[in-house]
Amino acid sequence: MAKHPTITLQVRVVWWLKWYMAGVILMCWLTGLDFDEVKVRQYVRRGLRAKVIRHP
Repeated sequence: MAKHPTITLQVRVVWWLKWYMAGVILMCWLTGLDFDEVKVRQYVRRGLRAKVIRHP
């Protein structure tokens, strides 16, 4: 019987991303305005690191 490899997805979050998101949420709450989804998405993509690990 053939063995199937195990694949693990490792996602890391940079240290400043939670502080950035907290700042965005706070400013939205204080001003009553919505955030710019395109800009926030760019920062989130910059702050996430994904790595695929294949185990035999």
